[in-house]
Amino acid sequence: MMTIRFGETEEDVIALHRFLCVVAQPVLLAEIDPIESIVEIEDIVYGRSETPGVAFMAEIDGELVGALGLIQPRWWYSKRYYFTDRFLFTFPALRNRGIGARLLAEAGALSAQNDCDLVITGKLKRRNRSSGRGIIFTSPMVIEPEAVPTMDWEAVEEAVL
Repeated sequence: MMTIRFGETEEDVIALHRFLCVVAQPVLLAEIDPIESIVEIEDIVYGRSETPGVAFMAEIDGELVGALGLIQPRWWYSKRYYFTDRFLFTFPALRNRGIGARLLAEAGALSAQNDCDLVITGKLKRRNRSSGRGIIFTSPMVIEPEAVPTMDWEAVEEAVL
């Protein structure tokens, strides 16, 4: 039976770090820095950074099989906060068995409970409709420089001033 719980202890930090080093490294764009990565996980689990965080751990029979780390920054243009992922991984042999969907559903419930949007980045094969309120991107957004419109700064200054 699968359970989802919050990461809270030093043992959880170590388990999350070991899990992510094994599961995430093959798909990451750079090598994992052992110091930076453990500090990031500690910040998320213990809520020590400027942007509070939370880690969800999916376990089957006490074994970690999936992890979702969220942080809660503000929108750059608003005082409103949102949740976004720092990591979301499941054990490769257990993919497509609902582990990621359960983690996202928990994140969606937490977002709704806190009246926040949920923004998940990365390449997801399917949209999780059970995750509640929020936005799920199916791939990172890339904007080509020539697609960015030029801004009439004089008009902006007149409108603002």
